[in-house]
Amino acid sequence: MKNWFRFSMLAIQIAGLLTFTQSVAAQPLRKATFELRNELIVQIPDGAKRVRVWAALPQDDPAQQIKNLKIEAPYPSRVELDSEGSKVLFFEADAPKEKEFKVITSFVVTRSEVRSGVDAKKAKPISEAIRRAYSRRVSPLRTGIRSKVW
Repeated sequence: MKNWFRFSMLAIQIAGLLTFTQSVAAQPLRKATFELRNELIVQIPDGAKRVRVWAALPQDDPAQQIKNLKIEAPYPSRVELDSEGSKVLFFEADAPKEKEFKVITSFVVTRSEVRSGVDAKKAKPISEAIRRAYSRRVSPLRTGIRSKVW
């Protein structure tokens, strides 16, 4: 009798869990909207004849939409694509007189919840071929950019 009761309780719990996961999947994705402002301070080395700057820009993707992108820079700028297809801001200044200047980007981003259908049973160690294929994306950047983190 005790085993039958335990089995019944387990069956009820499993049924409840399945119902809960199906109801979560049926719910619409949650979204949140934020207004953001990024400020980049460019410090110009003494004697510089030309300064070129590349700066990251927010990206549109299935989980995020970017609107109202505004760029405030003391020099003409343009949006380019980098080698990975990401949008970047580019501008250059010939014989700049100031020692530093600011570039400000502001935008509105709407983020959507991301639900994955990851199945832990299908997980496996990363093969050497996959490790090599993705090594560039996961290795530290080797650039001349120095960042301050506050």
